[in-house]
Amino acid sequence: MLTGWPLAWLLNLGFRKDYWLRRAINEDELEGFLLDAADREFPIAVTMDDRKVYVGYIVEGFDPAIGRKCILLLPLMSGYRHQETHKVEFTTFYTELYGAEYSAGPTNQDKALPAPLDHLRAEDFITVLPADRIASCRLFDGRAYLEFQKSTPEPKEPAEIDGEEPARD
Repeated sequence: MLTGWPLAWLLNLGFRKDYWLRRAINEDELEGFLLDAADREFPIAVTMDDRKVYVGYIVEGFDPAIGRKCILLLPLMSGYRHQETHKVEFTTFYTELYGAEYSAGPTNQDKALPAPLDHLRAEDFITVLPADRIASCRLFDGRAYLEFQKSTPEPKEPAEIDGEEPARD
């Protein structure tokens, strides 16, 4: 009995939870992607099936043990995709509420927000996103996003995208 706890502790060092979690989600690309983003503390951009877009940090992902198929996201920004152009239009910037320290990672999510919202914490804004409603998901880098916004190319004709010569009138 005395060796039970130390032996279990030693065995758990060899059989880390991360290894078993990765093994359990081996067949699911989305779960693997979300686990990698959470491990790296890298924000993701999630587009839902209703065109709503969330950018933020994964607080908690899928749990194969209980069959939970949703992600908990600490949002940095949210908005929507334009119906015709599909371009993202951000409407809410949570980092203005949280403060600058949250843009670098979700480490202080239980700390009170600055006044006048000092009765709230960043974790009060955690958003639950059901996996079956996710249309697309990718890593989000703010600097890369701003660079892409600087230069917007002229829209191309469908024939130009396929590599064909466009029809001339």
